[in-house]
Amino acid sequence: MSSTGQIYNTMDRGKLWNNVTNIADLPPHTNFTSITAGDDVNTAYITGRIGGDPRSDAAIPPTVDTDVPLIWRTTDAGKSWVRIVNGMPSDERTGSWVNVLRADPEQPGLLFAGTETTVYVSLDNGDHWQLLRQNLPSTSIRDIDLHTDHHQNDLVIGTYGRGFWVLDDITPLRQIAANAQAISSSSAYLFAPQDAIRARMNSNWDQPFSVEVPHAPNPPYGAIVDYCLSHQPNGPISTPGLRLPRQSGAHHDQHAAAADRRRRVSSLLAGLARVARPLHPYRYEPRQLGFEL
Repeated sequence: MSSTGQIYNTMDRGKLWNNVTNIADLPPHTNFTSITAGDDVNTAYITGRIGGDPRSDAAIPPTVDTDVPLIWRTTDAGKSWVRIVNGMPSDERTGSWVNVLRADPEQPGLLFAGTETTVYVSLDNGDHWQLLRQNLPSTSIRDIDLHTDHHQNDLVIGTYGRGFWVLDDITPLRQIAANAQAISSSSAYLFAPQDAIRARMNSNWDQPFSVEVPHAPNPPYGAIVDYCLSHQPNGPISTPGLRLPRQSGAHHDQHAAAADRRRRVSSLLAGLARVARPLHPYRYEPRQLGFEL
């Protein structure tokens, strides 16, 4: 991808480059913003924006709508391109154009796109997009990364002037993309959790970070368990299969009843929900200490 609006690919490790800028519905004055490889050598995605370059913005007629999302996909090594923006709005007050797209390295067809306003996800290789905003404020998404090191499966985004945001554990999204039909037809679905590591927690709770140190809450302790309910149940439900290793002794028996209560599902609302299961034989939470910072 060049700054002059050209797309090239190579099939021999850079010995020969071919111009594949044959996008039939490419609007005039489009500047490409990102290009991403797919799960095979013939698949790629490219994003663009009409305008955005001071050198050419003056030539754009005032009647041209520049606030539109632009994403194209190729599955034949650039011989043909298809626009894939179904589900993305073109009337965002803070900007609808797409700045970046990234493909999940683990699950084919799972895509994430960052616009000038928020984040979108596609579970079907870009055919349909849906909002993945959660508690994210309206801000320009400039880059996206999939953090898959050290048993982690997190979505990390970089925003313009507002820092980094992390969506912990995208395992459910991967499983939805792989088993969408089975999940949608189930009244209750329990997602296979990602690997969880039991570790000794930091005991220095009396030493908070200084206000000068940028920091945010850590992910919850324990195993992260996700489930989906197609409708609101009539009464409480539990997860009897999620049991801790049995230990003998009065200390364990003292906390057994509390452990059974914690196996109850925390949310009975329809839709996707998440709960953190402790990995200790009894519940332990750090003391909540207050400090004037």
